[in-house]
Amino acid sequence: MRDQRPIDSETLARWLDAEHGDRVAEAEAALADLFQALPPRSPRPGFSQRVMSEARLEQAVTAKAPRWAMRWTPVALAAFCGALAWAFVWLRFVLRALGDLWSPAEVIETVTARLVSIHLWLSPVWSGARQVAVIWQTLAEPLQSPPMLLLAGLCLLVAAAALGVLRELVQIDRRWVYVDPI
Repeated sequence: MRDQRPIDSETLARWLDAEHGDRVAEAEAALADLFQALPPRSPRPGFSQRVMSEARLEQAVTAKAPRWAMRWTPVALAAFCGALAWAFVWLRFVLRALGDLWSPAEVIETVTARLVSIHLWLSPVWSGARQVAVIWQTLAEPLQSPPMLLLAGLCLLVAAAALGVLRELVQIDRRWVYVDPI
């Protein structure tokens, strides 16, 4: 392994001067010196041990599969393939029987109409959510300072008191005494 040394500012200046002066041989030599100062292209010490320990751990995890699973896996796979083949045999007859009930064009038309209606429903919801997010960000920024938070709390208290007073004013005279008798 080559020893790593810090990049020498003189070598860097020499390379830049040679590049600006169009001295190709000198620029190449200075660049080679700069490349030698780079760390070597090799993994850190202990890399192979870490990889092998992970491989052994993975091997230990997969080796602990139960015996019945290893024995019945081919049987389950064969059963699945058999059921799939059986379904393909009967699929033609089922589709022929259902052919009078619906057609592929109707299915495509229905799916397209549903997707368009979902889009038409989600578009204003998304737009409204975006506007609410902008309002939320606009309100949240000033409320991060304690004086503005105190002012907002005071405004909420005044609004709650005003709502209580307004409710009392509306319900104060709800009797029917002002109506003329018949």
